[in-house]
Amino acid sequence: MQPLRPNVQRIIHRIYAEVHAALWAMLCAGTVYFLVFIVPHFPEIAAKAELQRIRDVAAEDNFYCNKWGMPEGTPRFISCTLDLHRIRAEAERRISSDDLF
Repeated sequence: MQPLRPNVQRIIHRIYAEVHAALWAMLCAGTVYFLVFIVPHFPEIAAKAELQRIRDVAAEDNFYCNKWGMPEGTPRFISCTLDLHRIRAEAERRISSDDLF
């Protein structure tokens, strides 16, 4: 295999150096963008996610309690939703305690 000519080696080295610098510049610019435009919205994103989770749980409660013959607006519905919340809390506690091992 023939060695590369000095001109070709210089060109390859220069291209490598330019691409290397461009990638570092993109990383720095991307980090600044993330810190300036994304991070400040984290609380809003978390609040929207929590609201969606609350809506999903309420819809799930409504679905199961109605399915089991306890329509919304009745005392049995309230009891049903409280039971479902206890079941969820217990399941979450079990899952989090399983993570310790």
